[in-house]
Amino acid sequence: MLRSLSWLVLLALPCFVFGQSSLSRSLTLPVTNVAAIDSAFLQLQTNNIEVRKDSILNEQLLDLVRIKEADSVLTKRTQRHRSGFGWLLAPFGIHWRAITMNRVKYVGTAKRDIGNPAKPEYTEYDINIDVMAHTPKYMALVWQGQQRQKEVNKKNLRGQDPNKPPFIEPTLETAQYYRIHCELTPPNQYRDQITELFYPVTGHKGFAGHYNFGEPRPTLGVYGPFVLDCNHNCHIEIHPYDWLWWLDVNPAKDSLANEKRWLVGLQREGSNRFRNWATSPRVGLVAVPFLFAIDKANPTILIEHLVHNDFVPEALQTLPELPADALDMNFTEMTVNLTNELKEDKNLTIRTNQPIDSEGLRMWLSEVETDGQWIKGYINIAVSVKDLYTARVTVR
Repeated sequence: MLRSLSWLVLLALPCFVFGQSSLSRSLTLPVTNVAAIDSAFLQLQTNNIEVRKDSILNEQLLDLVRIKEADSVLTKRTQRHRSGFGWLLAPFGIHWRAITMNRVKYVGTAKRDIGNPAKPEYTEYDINIDVMAHTPKYMALVWQGQQRQKEVNKKNLRGQDPNKPPFIEPTLETAQYYRIHCELTPPNQYRDQITELFYPVTGHKGFAGHYNFGEPRPTLGVYGPFVLDCNHNCHIEIHPYDWLWWLDVNPAKDSLANEKRWLVGLQREGSNRFRNWATSPRVGLVAVPFLFAIDKANPTILIEHLVHNDFVPEALQTLPELPADALDMNFTEMTVNLTNELKEDKNLTIRTNQPIDSEGLRMWLSEVETDGQWIKGYINIAVSVKDLYTARVTVR
Protein backbone atom coordinates (compact mmCIF):
# COMPACT_ATOMS: atom_id res chain seq x y z
CA MET A 1 0.00 0.00 0.00
CA LEU A 2 2.73 2.46 1.00
CA ARG A 3 5.63 0.94 -0.90
CA SER A 4 5.11 3.11 -3.95
CA LEU A 5 7.97 4.49 -6.00
CA SER A 6 7.19 8.02 -4.81
CA TRP A 7 7.85 7.40 -1.15
CA LEU A 8 10.83 5.20 -1.84
CA VAL A 9 12.36 8.15 -3.68
CA LEU A 10 11.41 10.53 -0.89
CA LEU A 11 13.11 8.41 1.72
CA ALA A 12 16.18 7.55 -0.29
CA LEU A 13 19.41 8.03 1.62
CA PRO A 14 18.18 10.07 4.61
CA CYS A 15 21.05 11.82 6.39
CA PHE A 16 21.22 11.83 10.21
CA VAL A 17 23.18 14.45 12.11
CA PHE A 18 23.30 13.84 15.87
CA GLY A 19 23.55 16.85 18.14
CA GLN A 20 25.06 17.14 21.61
CA SER A 21 22.48 14.71 23.02
CA SER A 22 21.81 11.27 21.52
CA LEU A 23 18.11 12.08 22.00
CA SER A 24 18.27 15.02 19.56
CA ARG A 25 18.57 14.45 15.82
CA SER A 26 18.34 16.09 12.43
CA LEU A 27 17.29 14.68 9.09
CA THR A 28 17.24 16.03 5.55
CA LEU A 29 14.31 14.97 3.38
CA PRO A 30 13.50 16.06 -0.21
CA VAL A 31 9.95 17.23 -0.95
CA THR A 32 8.24 16.48 -4.28
CA ASN A 33 6.68 19.31 -6.26
CA VAL A 34 3.10 18.72 -7.43
CA ALA A 35 0.67 20.86 -9.39
CA ALA A 36 -1.98 20.58 -6.68
CA ILE A 37 -2.42 18.95 -3.29
CA ASP A 38 -5.09 16.25 -3.10
CA SER A 39 -8.37 17.97 -2.18
CA ALA A 40 -9.01 15.36 0.52
CA PHE A 41 -5.82 16.49 2.28
CA LEU A 42 -6.79 20.14 2.02
CA GLN A 43 -9.77 19.40 4.25
CA LEU A 44 -7.29 18.96 7.11
CA GLN A 45 -7.11 22.77 7.33
CA THR A 46 -10.73 22.79 8.61
CA ASN A 47 -10.79 23.72 12.29
CA ASN A 48 -11.91 21.13 14.82
CA ILE A 49 -15.12 22.98 15.72
CA GLU A 50 -16.38 22.60 12.16
CA VAL A 51 -15.13 19.01 11.96
CA ARG A 52 -17.09 18.14 15.10
CA LYS A 53 -20.28 19.54 13.57
CA ASP A 54 -19.89 17.60 10.32
CA SER A 55 -19.77 13.81 10.70
CA ILE A 56 -19.30 13.24 6.98
CA LEU A 57 -16.27 15.54 6.88
CA ASN A 58 -14.91 13.86 10.01
CA GLU A 59 -15.31 10.44 8.39
CA GLN A 60 -13.52 11.67 5.27
CA LEU A 61 -10.59 12.89 7.37
CA LEU A 62 -10.36 9.61 9.29
CA ASP A 63 -10.34 7.73 6.01
CA LEU A 64 -7.04 9.45 5.14
CA VAL A 65 -5.40 7.36 7.87
CA ARG A 66 -3.79 4.22 6.44
CA ILE A 67 -3.91 1.01 8.44
CA LYS A 68 -2.33 -2.39 7.95
CA GLU A 69 -1.46 -5.53 9.89
CA ALA A 70 1.10 -8.16 8.96
CA ASP A 71 -1.51 -10.93 9.24
CA SER A 72 -4.13 -9.09 7.22
CA VAL A 73 -5.37 -12.38 5.72
CA LEU A 74 -7.35 -14.63 8.06
CA THR A 75 -6.16 -18.24 8.16
CA LYS A 76 -9.44 -19.72 9.39
CA ARG A 77 -13.02 -18.81 8.47
CA THR A 78 -14.67 -19.42 11.88
CA GLN A 79 -13.93 -18.88 15.58
CA ARG A 80 -15.92 -20.03 18.59
CA HIS A 81 -16.49 -19.52 22.29
CA ARG A 82 -13.91 -21.31 24.42
CA SER A 83 -15.93 -21.47 27.63
CA GLY A 84 -19.18 -23.28 28.42
CA PHE A 85 -20.46 -25.39 25.52
CA GLY A 86 -18.84 -23.43 22.69
CA TRP A 87 -17.08 -26.53 21.37
CA LEU A 88 -20.38 -28.40 21.22
CA LEU A 89 -22.41 -25.61 19.59
CA ALA A 90 -19.89 -24.58 16.92
CA PRO A 91 -20.67 -27.48 14.52
CA PHE A 92 -24.29 -26.26 14.48
CA GLY A 93 -23.26 -22.80 13.26
CA ILE A 94 -23.07 -21.09 16.67
CA HIS A 95 -19.81 -19.23 16.05
CA TRP A 96 -18.25 -16.20 14.40
CA ARG A 97 -18.00 -16.56 10.63
CA ALA A 98 -15.79 -14.39 8.41
CA ILE A 99 -17.59 -12.47 5.66
CA THR A 100 -14.27 -11.80 3.93
CA MET A 101 -10.96 -13.53 4.58
CA ASN A 102 -9.17 -10.17 4.81
CA ARG A 103 -9.29 -7.80 7.76
CA VAL A 104 -11.13 -4.64 6.77
CA LYS A 105 -10.94 -0.93 7.44
CA TYR A 106 -14.18 0.81 8.38
CA VAL A 107 -14.93 4.45 9.22
CA GLY A 108 -18.17 5.87 10.59
CA THR A 109 -19.88 7.65 13.47
CA ALA A 110 -21.05 6.07 16.70
CA LYS A 111 -24.79 5.41 16.72
CA ARG A 112 -24.91 5.44 20.52
CA ASP A 113 -22.57 5.66 23.50
CA ILE A 114 -19.79 3.14 24.01
CA GLY A 115 -20.90 -0.10 25.70
CA ASN A 116 -19.05 -1.22 28.81
CA PRO A 117 -20.05 -4.40 30.68
CA ALA A 118 -20.73 -4.21 34.42
CA LYS A 119 -18.33 -7.10 35.02
CA PRO A 120 -16.39 -9.73 33.06
CA GLU A 121 -18.18 -12.83 31.81
CA TYR A 122 -15.65 -15.66 31.90
CA THR A 123 -12.73 -14.15 29.95
CA GLU A 124 -14.90 -11.65 28.07
CA TYR A 125 -15.09 -7.92 28.80
CA ASP A 126 -16.32 -6.61 25.47
CA ILE A 127 -16.13 -2.88 24.79
CA ASN A 128 -18.62 -2.42 21.97
CA ILE A 129 -19.33 0.46 19.62
CA ASP A 130 -22.09 0.59 17.00
CA VAL A 131 -20.67 2.51 14.05
CA MET A 132 -22.77 3.98 11.20
CA ALA A 133 -21.16 4.93 7.87
CA HIS A 134 -22.09 8.01 5.83
CA THR A 135 -19.60 7.73 2.96
CA PRO A 136 -20.17 5.51 -0.11
CA LYS A 137 -17.21 3.18 0.38
CA TYR A 138 -18.17 2.18 3.90
CA MET A 139 -21.90 2.19 3.29
CA ALA A 140 -21.11 -0.41 0.62
CA LEU A 141 -19.21 -2.47 3.18
CA VAL A 142 -22.18 -2.44 5.54
CA TRP A 143 -24.45 -3.44 2.68
CA GLN A 144 -22.16 -6.34 1.81
CA GLY A 145 -22.48 -7.57 5.39
CA GLN A 146 -26.26 -7.11 5.53
CA GLN A 147 -26.69 -9.09 2.32
CA ARG A 148 -24.59 -11.88 3.77
CA GLN A 149 -26.61 -11.89 7.01
CA LYS A 150 -29.85 -12.04 5.04
CA GLU A 151 -28.53 -14.89 2.93
CA VAL A 152 -27.26 -16.96 5.88
CA ASN A 153 -30.17 -16.23 8.20
CA LYS A 154 -33.22 -16.05 5.93
CA LYS A 155 -35.59 -17.74 8.37
CA ASN A 156 -34.58 -15.92 11.53
CA LEU A 157 -34.46 -12.14 11.22
CA ARG A 158 -36.32 -11.63 14.51
CA GLY A 159 -39.41 -10.27 12.81
CA GLN A 160 -37.54 -7.73 10.67
CA ASP A 161 -38.92 -7.17 7.19
CA PRO A 162 -36.32 -8.44 4.67
CA ASN A 163 -37.56 -5.85 2.16
CA LYS A 164 -36.88 -2.81 4.37
CA PRO A 165 -33.73 -1.27 5.89
CA PRO A 166 -31.28 -2.62 6.84
CA PHE A 167 -31.90 -5.41 4.32
CA ILE A 168 -32.20 -3.21 1.24
CA GLU A 169 -29.40 -1.09 -0.20
CA PRO A 170 -28.65 1.91 2.07
CA THR A 171 -28.81 5.57 1.13
CA LEU A 172 -27.64 8.61 3.03
CA GLU A 173 -31.25 9.18 4.11
CA THR A 174 -31.47 5.67 5.61
CA ALA A 175 -27.92 5.48 7.02
CA GLN A 176 -29.22 5.52 10.62
CA TYR A 177 -30.70 2.05 10.10
CA TYR A 178 -27.32 0.51 9.25
CA ARG A 179 -24.37 -0.12 11.51
CA ILE A 180 -21.51 -2.48 12.19
CA HIS A 181 -21.23 -3.70 15.76
CA CYS A 182 -17.55 -3.38 16.74
CA GLU A 183 -16.27 -5.35 19.74
CA LEU A 184 -13.05 -6.03 21.60
CA THR A 185 -12.05 -7.33 25.03
CA PRO A 186 -9.00 -5.17 25.87
CA PRO A 187 -6.02 -6.87 27.52
CA ASN A 188 -6.99 -7.47 31.14
CA GLN A 189 -4.16 -5.97 33.17
CA TYR A 190 -4.10 -2.70 31.19
CA ARG A 191 -7.78 -1.77 31.23
CA ASP A 192 -7.53 0.97 33.84
CA GLN A 193 -4.53 2.52 32.08
CA ILE A 194 -6.32 2.34 28.75
CA THR A 195 -9.28 4.14 30.32
CA GLU A 196 -7.08 6.86 31.77
CA LEU A 197 -5.02 7.54 28.66
CA PHE A 198 -6.85 6.21 25.59
CA TYR A 199 -10.60 5.43 25.64
CA PRO A 200 -13.25 4.51 28.24
CA VAL A 201 -13.02 0.83 29.17
CA THR A 202 -13.65 0.78 32.93
CA GLY A 203 -15.60 3.15 35.17
CA HIS A 204 -18.48 3.73 32.71
CA LYS A 205 -17.42 7.28 31.82
CA GLY A 206 -18.86 7.05 28.35
CA PHE A 207 -17.53 8.99 25.38
CA ALA A 208 -18.73 12.39 26.59
CA GLY A 209 -17.02 11.98 29.96
CA HIS A 210 -13.65 11.03 28.53
CA TYR A 211 -10.85 13.55 27.96
CA ASN A 212 -10.06 12.24 24.46
CA PHE A 213 -13.67 12.57 23.21
CA GLY A 214 -15.91 15.02 25.10
CA GLU A 215 -18.87 14.22 22.83
CA PRO A 216 -21.46 11.42 23.04
CA ARG A 217 -21.28 10.04 19.48
CA PRO A 218 -17.79 10.53 18.02
CA THR A 219 -16.50 9.52 14.62
CA LEU A 220 -14.13 6.53 14.64
CA GLY A 221 -12.09 4.24 12.44
CA VAL A 222 -11.75 0.52 13.14
CA TYR A 223 -9.80 -2.29 11.51
CA GLY A 224 -10.20 -6.03 12.05
CA PRO A 225 -12.02 -9.20 10.95
CA PHE A 226 -15.39 -8.53 9.26
CA VAL A 227 -17.71 -11.26 10.51
CA LEU A 228 -21.19 -12.59 11.14
CA ASP A 229 -21.84 -13.18 14.85
CA CYS A 230 -23.91 -16.34 14.57
CA ASN A 231 -23.99 -16.63 18.35
CA HIS A 232 -26.52 -13.76 18.03
CA ASN A 233 -28.63 -13.88 14.88
CA CYS A 234 -25.61 -13.59 12.57
CA HIS A 235 -25.52 -9.80 12.80
CA ILE A 236 -22.51 -8.09 11.25
CA GLU A 237 -19.47 -7.17 13.34
CA ILE A 238 -15.86 -6.16 13.23
CA HIS A 239 -14.73 -8.44 16.02
CA PRO A 240 -12.19 -8.03 17.38
CA TYR A 241 -11.30 -4.53 16.23
CA ASP A 242 -7.50 -4.52 16.26
CA TRP A 243 -6.84 -0.90 15.31
CA LEU A 244 -8.98 1.95 16.63
CA TRP A 245 -8.40 5.62 15.73
CA TRP A 246 -10.14 8.98 15.83
CA LEU A 247 -9.66 12.75 15.83
CA ASP A 248 -9.99 14.36 19.24
CA VAL A 249 -12.41 17.26 18.71
CA ASN A 250 -13.37 17.62 22.37
CA PRO A 251 -15.20 20.97 22.75
CA ALA A 252 -13.22 21.59 25.94
CA LYS A 253 -10.16 22.04 23.69
CA ASP A 254 -11.71 24.45 21.19
CA SER A 255 -9.00 27.02 21.95
CA LEU A 256 -6.72 24.56 20.11
CA ALA A 257 -9.15 24.22 17.20
CA ASN A 258 -6.50 24.28 14.47
CA GLU A 259 -4.27 21.48 15.72
CA LYS A 260 -5.10 17.92 14.76
CA ARG A 261 -4.94 15.41 17.64
CA TRP A 262 -5.01 11.83 16.35
CA LEU A 263 -5.50 8.95 18.78
CA VAL A 264 -4.36 5.57 17.43
CA GLY A 265 -4.23 2.18 19.09
CA LEU A 266 -3.45 -1.44 18.25
CA GLN A 267 -4.77 -4.01 20.74
CA ARG A 268 -4.85 -7.79 20.92
CA GLU A 269 -8.17 -9.39 21.88
CA GLY A 270 -7.94 -10.13 25.60
CA SER A 271 -10.27 -13.11 25.74
CA ASN A 272 -9.44 -16.60 24.51
CA ARG A 273 -12.14 -16.73 21.83
CA PHE A 274 -10.20 -15.77 18.70
CA ARG A 275 -7.14 -18.00 18.81
CA ASN A 276 -6.53 -17.82 15.07
CA TRP A 277 -7.52 -14.18 14.56
CA ALA A 278 -5.79 -12.58 17.56
CA THR A 279 -2.36 -14.10 17.89
CA SER A 280 0.56 -12.49 19.69
CA PRO A 281 2.46 -10.42 18.80
CA ARG A 282 0.31 -7.89 16.99
CA VAL A 283 2.27 -6.35 14.13
CA GLY A 284 0.86 -3.34 12.35
CA LEU A 285 1.26 0.02 10.69
CA VAL A 286 -0.61 3.30 11.04
CA ALA A 287 0.08 6.22 8.71
CA VAL A 288 -1.24 9.56 10.00
CA PRO A 289 -1.71 12.44 7.51
CA PHE A 290 -0.37 15.94 8.06
CA LEU A 291 -0.85 19.28 6.27
CA PHE A 292 0.55 22.70 7.00
CA ALA A 293 0.94 25.98 5.13
CA ILE A 294 4.37 26.45 3.64
CA ASP A 295 4.70 29.79 5.45
CA LYS A 296 3.66 28.35 8.84
CA ALA A 297 6.13 29.14 11.59
CA ASN A 298 7.57 26.15 13.48
CA PRO A 299 5.33 23.30 12.29
CA THR A 300 5.52 20.42 14.78
CA ILE A 301 4.39 16.82 15.08
CA LEU A 302 4.27 15.47 18.65
CA ILE A 303 4.12 11.69 19.17
CA GLU A 304 3.02 10.73 22.66
CA HIS A 305 3.42 7.05 23.51
CA LEU A 306 0.52 6.20 25.84
CA VAL A 307 -0.20 2.64 27.03
CA HIS A 308 1.89 -0.21 25.67
CA ASN A 309 3.53 -3.41 26.81
CA ASP A 310 6.51 -5.40 25.54
CA PHE A 311 7.71 -4.88 21.99
CA VAL A 312 8.65 -7.92 19.88
CA PRO A 313 11.36 -6.66 17.49
CA GLU A 314 11.92 -9.78 15.41
CA ALA A 315 8.27 -9.94 14.33
CA LEU A 316 8.32 -6.42 12.85
CA GLN A 317 10.19 -7.79 9.84
CA THR A 318 7.01 -9.65 8.83
CA LEU A 319 5.41 -6.31 7.89
CA PRO A 320 5.96 -5.93 4.11
CA GLU A 321 5.57 -2.14 4.18
CA LEU A 322 8.51 -1.61 6.57
CA PRO A 323 11.29 0.21 4.66
CA ALA A 324 14.89 -0.80 5.32
CA ASP A 325 15.76 2.73 6.46
CA ALA A 326 12.85 3.22 8.87
CA LEU A 327 13.91 5.21 11.93
CA ASP A 328 14.00 4.08 15.53
CA MET A 329 12.16 6.21 18.12
CA ASN A 330 14.92 6.55 20.67
CA PHE A 331 14.76 10.35 20.54
CA THR A 332 12.87 13.26 22.06
CA GLU A 333 13.34 15.78 19.24
CA MET A 334 14.16 15.57 15.56
CA THR A 335 14.53 18.45 13.12
CA VAL A 336 13.50 17.46 9.60
CA ASN A 337 14.93 19.78 6.97
CA LEU A 338 12.45 19.67 4.07
CA THR A 339 14.29 20.64 0.90
CA ASN A 340 12.64 21.76 -2.33
CA GLU A 341 14.11 23.08 -5.56
CA LEU A 342 11.56 25.88 -5.92
CA LYS A 343 11.31 27.14 -2.35
CA GLU A 344 13.55 27.88 0.58
CA ASP A 345 14.15 24.99 2.93
CA LYS A 346 11.56 24.41 5.66
CA ASN A 347 12.10 22.80 9.05
CA LEU A 348 9.57 20.39 10.56
CA THR A 349 10.09 19.41 14.20
CA ILE A 350 9.10 15.92 15.39
CA ARG A 351 8.98 15.46 19.16
CA THR A 352 8.16 12.51 21.41
CA ASN A 353 7.07 12.47 25.04
CA GLN A 354 9.69 9.80 25.77
CA PRO A 355 12.43 7.98 23.88
CA ILE A 356 11.80 4.28 23.27
CA ASP A 357 14.85 2.18 22.49
CA SER A 358 13.37 -0.82 20.72
CA GLU A 359 13.63 -2.29 17.25
CA GLY A 360 9.95 -3.23 17.62
CA LEU A 361 8.89 0.40 17.02
CA ARG A 362 9.79 2.34 13.88
CA MET A 363 8.72 5.52 12.09
CA TRP A 364 9.26 7.30 8.78
CA LEU A 365 7.82 10.09 6.63
CA SER A 366 6.29 9.37 3.23
CA GLU A 367 4.59 11.09 0.29
CA VAL A 368 5.80 14.53 1.37
CA GLU A 369 4.66 16.94 -1.35
CA THR A 370 4.18 20.67 -1.91
CA ASP A 371 2.25 22.79 -4.37
CA GLY A 372 4.08 25.93 -3.25
CA GLN A 373 1.33 26.82 -0.78
CA TRP A 374 0.91 23.67 1.31
CA ILE A 375 3.09 20.77 2.46
CA LYS A 376 1.40 17.41 3.05
CA GLY A 377 2.51 13.91 3.83
CA TYR A 378 2.26 10.96 6.17
CA ILE A 379 4.03 10.09 9.38
CA ASN A 380 4.17 6.29 9.61
CA ILE A 381 4.43 4.29 12.83
CA ALA A 382 5.13 0.56 12.59
CA VAL A 383 4.89 -1.53 15.74
CA SER A 384 5.30 -5.12 16.86
CA VAL A 385 3.96 -5.57 20.37
CA LYS A 386 2.85 -8.41 22.60
CA ASP A 387 -0.63 -7.04 23.37
CA LEU A 388 -1.09 -3.30 22.81
CA TYR A 389 0.33 0.01 21.71
CA THR A 390 -1.55 3.31 21.90
CA ALA A 391 -0.42 6.83 21.00
CA ARG A 392 -1.49 10.40 20.40
CA VAL A 393 -0.10 12.12 17.29
CA THR A 394 -0.60 15.90 17.34
CA VAL A 395 0.02 18.02 14.26
CA ARG A 396 0.34 21.68 15.16
